[in-house]
Amino acid sequence: FVPTLVSTQIRHDIRAFASSSFDKDEDDTHNHNDSSNKKTCTSSTTPNRQTPNRRTFLHQLAYTTSLLTLSTPKPASAASVTFPITKPLSNNYIFMRAGTTRLEEMDILSTNPLFLTNQESGLSDLGITQVQESCQKMEEYQLPISVIKYSFAASSLETAELAKNIVKVGQNRVVPEFNFMDPRAVGKWDMMSLQQIQPALLALDTLEAGKDGKGARPPPNEDGTPHETLADNAVRLSQLMSLLETNYAGDTILLVFPDGTSPALLECMIAGIPLNQVHVLDYAPAEFRVLEVEDMGQSTIALFDAKQKEDLYIKKLEKGKVELQKLKSMNNEQLVSKKDLMIEKERKEMDAQQEVIAAERRAKEEKERLEREERQALIEEQRQRAKEKRELQKSKSDGVSSGGGGAFTTIGVIGALGAAAFVALSGKEKEVVTNDESSLPKNETISVSPSNNETMVDLSIDPSTIDPQPR
Repeated sequence: FVPTLVSTQIRHDIRAFASSSFDKDEDDTHNHNDSSNKKTCTSSTTPNRQTPNRRTFLHQLAYTTSLLTLSTPKPASAASVTFPITKPLSNNYIFMRAGTTRLEEMDILSTNPLFLTNQESGLSDLGITQVQESCQKMEEYQLPISVIKYSFAASSLETAELAKNIVKVGQNRVVPEFNFMDPRAVGKWDMMSLQQIQPALLALDTLEAGKDGKGARPPPNEDGTPHETLADNAVRLSQLMSLLETNYAGDTILLVFPDGTSPALLECMIAGIPLNQVHVLDYAPAEFRVLEVEDMGQSTIALFDAKQKEDLYIKKLEKGKVELQKLKSMNNEQLVSKKDLMIEKERKEMDAQQEVIAAERRAKEEKERLEREERQALIEEQRQRAKEKRELQKSKSDGVSSGGGGAFTTIGVIGALGAAAFVALSGKEKEVVTNDESSLPKNETISVSPSNNETMVDLSIDPSTIDPQPR
């Protein structure tokens, strides 16, 4: 049964279904015909076709039309890409590496997929400038980019955002890739010095990876960072290309990778270059290369032949051999990530700063303590002086009381004599005081006896000293 080629049997079934439906949907007025008409219809070899109602007619018409217009759905298919490619691809591709990251500026190689989305893995100021310059060149070359596919790493995401605005691609055509564009993870060497590990990887892959890239596996790590070969990375890239060739056709796709080895590896796979020579084609930060449909990897082969003879690559390889020997001679305790060393250095610096702050605080507290002790000693000295002064005054006062003479006694005697004279002269009857010695017995003593251990004053009044004449 092929719906697009409606056979004679199908047409007959449609007509039979429509005619039977017309007979069943007669109006109610026709159901009350006389019996003679019913007999005539029953005995007739040809059924009495009556006009169907409007609703039934429209339903049957829609059903008939749908049967006649059915089309065969296109079978699902996946464009599995084989490498090296033997036929042109369906799309044009632009391979691009993201700009320099903050970690790369700190000379740290980060390959753990879990940490690629961290802010420190994003573009540095230099990386932003590099990406802007590369995208301006794409605009000058008038590359008709219609899709941007980027790794979910922070550097690739930021690069794609910059490229989108410069080459003017809609947001709906900027598509993330979560797994297939991840860089090759290097296990125990992750987060170590970029200047040391990159040349060592170049030498390791060149000497031990083999043409299929299945050798040269870095040492494993206990923190979960994978330790992959070039072949492991090639599997992801093969799946990526099959996915793109299935979903798109006739587009120009910009692929943004977070590292320089993955796009170079994809070029080697397309052109049929041995995978252990991949580092000849490594991308610089923000570098891009165009792979056209009809190219079939020929431009990649030409570029490979030119770069393989450069002195820069040869020097990197020689340096890598030396660094590789150093790394192989280290044990696991010596293979410490540079980030851990930086963290430890920062911790020590913070501890030193805290120690300086603590020392300053202790010195300040000691100074305050000494000042406080000096103030207390001064106060105590003042108190002691005041106490000694009071005791001296008290001792002087006690000396006057016990001696019975001195200035205070003289003052007391003079005061008493003045008081007696005043009493004698202020009487109402103004008695005449004679110089008779019998008026006041000689050597009569007036005793003043104050209490509370006060001085006993002996007053002996000589009557001859009193003036007898009133004034």
